[in-house]
Amino acid sequence: MPIEVAFARVLLERRHALGLTQAQAAELCNLSERGYQKIERAQVVARLDTAACIAHALGFGLDAALQRAYGETPQTAE
Repeated sequence: MPIEVAFARVLLERRHALGLTQAQAAELCNLSERGYQKIERAQVVARLDTAACIAHALGFGLDAALQRAYGETPQTAE
């Protein structure tokens, strides 16, 4: 699954779990509502800093999207 789709699914699930509207989530993330909607619908790929800000604001780690996309968190080279 493409990472932007995985991120969008995690984003949607987390927003629903928190009982937030897209407008409320966008405000928490300092984004326009339209910009947030595009990310949540996987119509655009969020920049890393934007994705990290959204994840922090909604209380999840970026590893949740990686796990959704790849089945597990990829290991880094040591």
